[in-house]
Amino acid sequence: MLKYAAWTIENAGDVYVATYQDLTVHLKDGKFLWGWWPSEPAIAGSATVVTGICFFDARWRVEFKNPKPGQKGAVRSLALPREREEAEEFLKRGREIERVIYPPFPTPYAQKLIEFQKWGLEKLVGVVERVLYHVPLHEYLMYASVLPSPWKERTEEVIQKEAERMADFVLRHLREWPVEIHWGGENPPQSFVDLYLRALRDGFVVGLEELVELRLPLEAQGQTGMTIPTMVGVLGIPHPYFRPPTEEVIEL
Repeated sequence: MLKYAAWTIENAGDVYVATYQDLTVHLKDGKFLWGWWPSEPAIAGSATVVTGICFFDARWRVEFKNPKPGQKGAVRSLALPREREEAEEFLKRGREIERVIYPPFPTPYAQKLIEFQKWGLEKLVGVVERVLYHVPLHEYLMYASVLPSPWKERTEEVIQKEAERMADFVLRHLREWPVEIHWGGENPPQSFVDLYLRALRDGFVVGLEELVELRLPLEAQGQTGMTIPTMVGVLGIPHPYFRPPTEEVIEL
């Protein structure tokens, strides 16, 4: 049995079975472990593909000062929801920041994800009308907004720069397809899902997500009642997003 973030993946002979809570996805072995949820669609005509990327990984962290001299303070990742909430609580209680760190560009996660996305788009030859691509600029700016000065301003500057680098990275690697970059400015916490909702208004939609992010088209389905067939893939074991803090980082 393999662990992929909160998912478990088991070899079932001809296929791999991935499970998380009440979800089950059957995966084939290839360049990636990949498959369709809920099943491969019969696409008549063209489709809008929705996908996206995070330009940091779990190494985007805040290190807090310890009030006890000589002892290391708490470390929390702004890229992981639970740890981000804990970091906000520390800040509300007046904890001081020692430093903010982030990973070098591009992360191993981003490299594997863009490779999977290109591979997946190639499998959809002849049906891709456009690709709506989410780069979470405004979502990251929202996370940085809780930091005190000067950390907030320094972090915002880095986010702006890294978002632009990521957009260039995406457009360069996916130059064979009509990619539209979306920054998620209208409703940052829901911006990934909102892109699916927008696409559904215009016609047939296909999701292209790494397995953990299957939650996004499922959330859009929950709001609309419309099933979004989604090609999913496993980027590697262990999941490349969850890089250890001992790996190379950049300090603000």
